[in-house]
Amino acid sequence: MELISGHVRRFLRVYGTVVLGPLLLAPSSVFSQSVTLAELTELEDAATQSYIEDDLETAAALYRQLARLHSDVGEKTRILMTVASIEHDQGSIARAVATLAEVLTLDPDYQLRPELYGETFVPLFYEAKEEAEARRKSMATQQVSEGLTRLNAGDESGARRLLEEAIQLRGDHPEAIYNLALLNLRQGRDDEAMAGFQKVIALADAQAGRVEDDTLSRALTNAGLLFLRTGSETDAADALQRAVDLDGSNAAAWSNLGTVLRSLGRRSEAARAFTRAYEREPDEPSHLSNLAVSYLDAGDVEGAARLLSEGTGRFPRHAELWLHLGTAYRKLQRNQQAVDALEAALHNDPSNQSRVAERAALELAVVQYRLRDLRATLRAADRALELRSDSVDALIYRALALEALGDLEPAQEALETARTLAPTRGMIFLNLGNVLFRLGDWDGAETAFERALELDPDEPTARQNLDQLRDARRRGAVPQRQSGRSASRQTQGRQSPPPSQGRAAVSSIRHVDLGIEFSDVDYSSLGLQGAMIERVRAGSVAGRAGLRDGDLMLRLDGEAVSGEDDFSRRLGRKPAGSRVEVTLLRDNRPLTLTLVVP
Repeated sequence: MELISGHVRRFLRVYGTVVLGPLLLAPSSVFSQSVTLAELTELEDAATQSYIEDDLETAAALYRQLARLHSDVGEKTRILMTVASIEHDQGSIARAVATLAEVLTLDPDYQLRPELYGETFVPLFYEAKEEAEARRKSMATQQVSEGLTRLNAGDESGARRLLEEAIQLRGDHPEAIYNLALLNLRQGRDDEAMAGFQKVIALADAQAGRVEDDTLSRALTNAGLLFLRTGSETDAADALQRAVDLDGSNAAAWSNLGTVLRSLGRRSEAARAFTRAYEREPDEPSHLSNLAVSYLDAGDVEGAARLLSEGTGRFPRHAELWLHLGTAYRKLQRNQQAVDALEAALHNDPSNQSRVAERAALELAVVQYRLRDLRATLRAADRALELRSDSVDALIYRALALEALGDLEPAQEALETARTLAPTRGMIFLNLGNVLFRLGDWDGAETAFERALELDPDEPTARQNLDQLRDARRRGAVPQRQSGRSASRQTQGRQSPPPSQGRAAVSSIRHVDLGIEFSDVDYSSLGLQGAMIERVRAGSVAGRAGLRDGDLMLRLDGEAVSGEDDFSRRLGRKPAGSRVEVTLLRDNRPLTLTLVVP
């Protein structure tokens, strides 16, 4: 009796208020739906009676059965702690450790009250904690594996559930966190994705070796991509550089790094990054496309055209390759080949899914206008506007084609829309002034030319047109401030010819080939105005005159040059054989050279 009484006293001290009290008050949702509260109470009473009678083996079995019937984690852990204590009393140390590991697998934050247990029991708890951590990690890894299987099968909701369960099992499981972030990225939940990628990076920073290098590299790659999307280019460059330092075979990281460096103006570094991406994944067309763009950036248009021609042969359905090939052919003045390539780009992106079609349509309008195929220009501009209704450049080329075809009122309408969308672009007002003049609205034309000059004081065509218009008024060729389109119909006097055409309408100006290719980069944000020379052909007029790659053209015969088109227009007005002075900026120093116009 003394032995039994001892067990009873210890049992009530340690478990009585824990086991019996909450059980009678617990809600029915705590239990398995297949058993009633009365049945559970009866089972617990039987287990307690077995314990009192010192039948520890039966007590442990009954308590374990009771734990299985409970669905609430708190109840399970409470009852399993009873089982572990009994197993410890029986001297079954390994079984006690295993049961404690079950408790800690269910609730890794379970708080042990050492004062309620014997001194030899407490070390078992901490031994079990290590085993439970390993078990939870293994279970989480299995959940991740199953989640990825679901994801590959297209079951995103099932994949999400499994990955979230994995994180519940092991909150610092890098692969679970990374793949859930990747799923969030795929579903457009960028903020959640970024939080996940940054958590993986933080885990790696907190403890060396905690995250595999390839997982960390991939997390950094995607974080870099998200930084790039939000305009945090410096952060993007830092993340992507770290990604390639960790894993030099990560082609996606090299490609994204190239994109960031290019946007930062670090073109030569971008070219090296694109080259690394292409070397590592030569069968990925986007890497080839980026590499070709770096060739164009460097002025190697022929090299870009060769690379892209080969690429479109290997990947004939990749729209962006055709787009860049069209751009290269345009730069090389191979206009019909440019048309063919750009039409192929449109064909391969009919719904504008990759936004290639809208760019290809606009580029096609430029080339067709250069070819003076005005109907084709109009079709291409309209196609660009179908794909992007707010494309200002498409509206401008639509207007230019309509004006050249004599459809002046639709041309005015297109330019008025463009003016609303981009009220600070002087070129729109320049072309609008031309159209208004031809419509007989001389007041409107004069106002448009004045606005063009306000926006671009160095625009020579706007100044020339305004001067011509005012001179015609002084000579009586056009009325003094007669507003309205009907003025031309009411005027019996001689009408002056229209002013010079706007920037895009350069076909009437002689094209002069100096052997120069200009950069497409706008340097105005850096406080620089002029035309940047990308490449000077060997043996050309420019080359013989001493011009070099990288020169910034500042002035032509003492007048400031606002850009490539401005320079080309003014040079085209010079008679063949005349000598002109060009002022350059080379190595941060001004330099004036003389060349003979061919």
